Amino acid sequence: MKRSRYNGIYVTGTDTGVGKTVVCGLLKRFLRERGYVPVVQKWVQTGADDDVAVHRAIGGLLEGELDHGEDIVPYSFMLPASPHLAARQQQARIDIRRLSAAFGRLSRVFSPVIVE
Repeated sequence: MKRSRYNGIYVTGTDTGVGKTVVCGLLKRFLRERGYVPVVQKWVQTGADDDVAVHRAIGGLLEGELDHGEDIVPYSFMLPASPHLAARQQQARIDIRRLSAAFGRLSRVFSPVIVE
């Protein structure tokens, strides 16, 4: 397994439907083909769409990846809205320490962690 010199790659965008999920899946596949063991992490999933399934369909499922589901998606909310609004609707709070800990656990197994 190749290790990336970067623990994380961050893919961001300001709207839904701009291609972040597709870019993450393609980046994962690109890195796998070059000997890396990447994983895509989505800190907060909102709405009914399963972006993680799309990441896996495009980039492939790695051995052991399913064992890290709670770290791959630390928060999931039903409302298709911004993370803070979706969390508020479910009377929940997003804790940055939980996100940081999940990233740390993934980065010890996978390299790099691609965060959408």
